[in-house]
Amino acid sequence: MNLRSFKSATTRTAENNLCIFIGAAQSANPFRVVWGDRTWKTRKKARASRRGNEVIRFWRHLYVSPARADFNEPFGSFVRAVVCHREILSADGLAISRHEDMVRACRYLYEVLLLRETVGLEDDRVKISPCRLMRGDFDEAESSARVRESVGAANNISSALEILGEMMDRRGLAAVPLQWSGSRRSRDKYDRVGDAAERRRQAKLPSDEVFSALAMISSRGDLPDRDLLRQRGAEILMCCGFRINELLTLPRTTWVVTPVVDRDGEVMLDRSGRPAERVGLRYWPEKGGSTETQIKWLHSAAVEVVRRALDDITRITAPFAEAARYMVENPGRTVLGPPWDAMPADRHLSMAEAAALLNFGSPVAMSSFVKRTAMEVRQVDLGRGRTQLAVLKGDVEAHLVRQSGVGEIVLPGGEENIALHDCLFVVPVEFFHPKNGNLRGTATIVNDGQLNAYLCGNGGTKSIFERFDVSGLDGRSLRVNSHQFRHWLNTVAQEGGLSEAEVARWMGRVSLGQNAAYDHVSPSKMARRLREKLHSGQAVGPVVEQLRDIKDPVRREEFARSAIPAAHATDIGTCLHDWSALPCDKHGACVNCEEHWLVKGDTLQMLNAERFRDDTKILLEMARLEASEDTYGADNWLAHHERALSQIGRVLEAHRDPNIPDGTPVRLRRIDN
Repeated sequence: MNLRSFKSATTRTAENNLCIFIGAAQSANPFRVVWGDRTWKTRKKARASRRGNEVIRFWRHLYVSPARADFNEPFGSFVRAVVCHREILSADGLAISRHEDMVRACRYLYEVLLLRETVGLEDDRVKISPCRLMRGDFDEAESSARVRESVGAANNISSALEILGEMMDRRGLAAVPLQWSGSRRSRDKYDRVGDAAERRRQAKLPSDEVFSALAMISSRGDLPDRDLLRQRGAEILMCCGFRINELLTLPRTTWVVTPVVDRDGEVMLDRSGRPAERVGLRYWPEKGGSTETQIKWLHSAAVEVVRRALDDITRITAPFAEAARYMVENPGRTVLGPPWDAMPADRHLSMAEAAALLNFGSPVAMSSFVKRTAMEVRQVDLGRGRTQLAVLKGDVEAHLVRQSGVGEIVLPGGEENIALHDCLFVVPVEFFHPKNGNLRGTATIVNDGQLNAYLCGNGGTKSIFERFDVSGLDGRSLRVNSHQFRHWLNTVAQEGGLSEAEVARWMGRVSLGQNAAYDHVSPSKMARRLREKLHSGQAVGPVVEQLRDIKDPVRREEFARSAIPAAHATDIGTCLHDWSALPCDKHGACVNCEEHWLVKGDTLQMLNAERFRDDTKILLEMARLEASEDTYGADNWLAHHERALSQIGRVLEAHRDPNIPDGTPVRLRRIDN
């Protein structure tokens, strides 16, 4: 008996829409690539200092495998079309990481669909159509991602699945409506209490051993230039808290000095009677699409450290920056030094001469280089029946120019551009190779992988700590990544009492909400900071009034410690409850708690308080409506929301009180029931 399967009208419509969807993407081809390639090399959207090419990989496996098989069609073309349509719809194009998240989400969907479509079949080379996707497939894909991925990565995949489902519904690419929405899970990454919080704090911050080791290495006089350059870069990170690609794209004119003036415009004097100066570094913030430089002002203790670092970096990179400038002013030419610069472009160079020009150790290395670069090799007649292999000096020079990053856009994405020769971190190709010499006549920007390899090691490359055999107390080699210095400086700023707005501005952040991920102030240090303000009279509230009445300094200290045993941040202030002693019976009701303080003028706390007030007003109106209809229990909710609205109003009044200086800890009296 022959069985024929019939397609429903909705399936035929979805398949027709899919053909149109894929055809439109192929015609547009925003990446200008060969459609069927497994990897698409795209225009680099990150800074020139970001390591590696930007590639989208379309093989179907969740993890890299030797096979790297394609998606079965038409699913493979569907995934490519989704990427293309998303790129087209974005005004400036999406970051490659966003496309990678989408392809990764499609891999999870493909696994689910392939398993269903190949039940009972030995061969999985069957047609896999996205038109057969159903809502349950998205649930299974998300569940699988939750098992295999970290919470953050799984959330990204869930978001991508949601975008994909909405796109398929809007374009009619599924036989049945999907109407799928994902679930987001909190990473709980900002909790400050407990063992997990302490482990996270230690993982994000450099250890004291790392700082001691870097100080020891910094004072050595035998560091080669390739190590000294990166050591000085690490010192700037420690003092300034740059993102790594902000550091590596600093201009050579980064040093900024301005006089300090008073309100009347008069220049102020320092302790020695000289004009006071403010020193900073000009840079391009990496996030927020900044089109102009900002200045990161330096703490006075960091000025000399950063000045020394810049002097050494400028000295090391000066000849290579000049070579980059020469290449711009003389297209196709570069600086090779004597005697090579005086030679004409049509001069034949033997393999030995070419090896010497390029700083290679032997003609054998030159032969390998010629094969790798497909450079034309000529047979030169030496007379008397002798010949030798040779290359034109002009061909070698042209290749060196192509190897350089002179034409590369240093700051893509609509940011103000900067020429390579105006960058601070300019080095020749192979500069950091432990055995090879510099590739003479080249110039490129230091990338993030090269600096991280110095601090952490990379595969077969040992870190600076391993090379000097510096280990921690546990006997393991030290390591630190470049971003840990940013976490550390942010935490130091928070411990020092800077407001959220000041920290966000100094760290070059787009929003105040991004501060939380970098604030690792421990509860004990937060409590100590509050006690110091309590003793110095820089606080307001009933506890301060009680403290003033205690004359005995010992009892005053004991009272302060009992009043502020610990502290951790909340959305609208600081909680002083000691969670190690007992749970909080008012958990979540901070606004009317006697153990809760606010910091007057803190921008983030004020914004959260205003948001809480607006939400409370909505809930209050709902409670009033229910109370008017005599709903059971509505009167209790009405009283609660009225009390909460009154208290949050007092919080906002304290923030706006001109008689209280900004930064003052304030504790409000509790409103009794």
